Amino acid sequence: MLRAALDLAGYTVHSAYSGPEAIAFLEKARWGEGEGVDLILLDLMMPGMNGIEVCRWVRSQPALAQVPVLVLTAYHTAQDRLTALEVGANDYVAKPFDTVELLARVNNLVRWHRAEREAQAEMRRRNEELQALNRIATTLNQTLKLPDLLQQTLTTVCQVTGLPRGTIYLLQSSTETLELVAHQGLPRALLQGVRRVSRDGSAMWRIIEGMQPFSITTLSIPPHQREEIPGEPSQITWVSILLAAKGQAMGVMNLGDYGHWSLPTEKAPLLGAIGHQIGAAVANARLYARTQRRVAELTTLREVALE
Repeated sequence: MLRAALDLAGYTVHSAYSGPEAIAFLEKARWGEGEGVDLILLDLMMPGMNGIEVCRWVRSQPALAQVPVLVLTAYHTAQDRLTALEVGANDYVAKPFDTVELLARVNNLVRWHRAEREAQAEMRRRNEELQALNRIATTLNQTLKLPDLLQQTLTTVCQVTGLPRGTIYLLQSSTETLELVAHQGLPRALLQGVRRVSRDGSAMWRIIEGMQPFSITTLSIPPHQREEIPGEPSQITWVSILLAAKGQAMGVMNLGDYGHWSLPTEKAPLLGAIGHQIGAAVANARLYARTQRRVAELTTLREVALE
C-alpha cells in the first residue's frame, strides 16, 4: 500500500526487505554525494539489522549523511522516538499511519533535501569560479610584458575552463584591426589567414562593436584544413569573450573545441569576469609600456642636454 501511494505521487521507489539489503542498495547509490537518493524510509523492525542500526550506518557515510531519513515505527514510547532522532532520523511516523499525512511529510523532506542539494551545488560552483579567477589573477601578476602575459594567461584559462583551444586578439585602434597575439592548442592550418582580422562582421567584431560580454559560434572547417587535423573534424565551436577595461574594448579571447556544443548558462558570469580581468591587465600592461617608453625618451633628452 505504501509503495503504491509513493508511485502514484510520482516517486521512483526502491524496496529492501532487510537491513543488510538496504545497505547493499545504498552502497551503490552513494555516487554523486547521494544525488541518486532523495529520501530513506526506514521501518524500525527489519530482519538482519533494525532501522536504528541502518540509520546509524547511513549517518556514518559522508555521501549519504545529508539524505533525510523518515522512520516508520510501531513503537509508541517517547524513548523509542528519541532514540530514532538521536541516531539521525529527521522525522518519524507511528504505525498505523495515515497515508495522506505520510505523503505530506515525505514531500516536505524531499523538497528540503533537493533545495539543500541545489544550494550546495551552487556554493561549489561559486567556489570553483573563485579558484579559477584566483589562478588567472596569479598568472596575470607574473609579468607586465604583454606577449608573455597573454600567452601564459591563455594557457591558464584553457586549463580552468576545460576548453583546450584558444586565441587572444588585441584591438589595434590605429589600423582598426584585431591582431592575434596568443594561441593555444590549434594547428597551423587553422591559424592561416586569421592572424590579422579587419572589420568584417565576424563574431569578434560584433562583440567589440556592441560591447557584448560574449557570444558562441559554430564554424565549419574547410576540407583542405581538416586534412591537417587529427580526426579531420568538420566543425569547431568558439566562445568569444570581450576583453574590456573601464568601458573600453581591449580585444577578444576565443575559447573552444572541435564539434558542435552549447555553453552551460551558469558559465556566463565566469566568462564575463575573466574578460574584465584580462582586459584590465592589458590596459595596465599598455600603460606600463607607454611609461617605460616615456622614461626612455626623457632619459635620452637629458643625456643630449648634458652633452
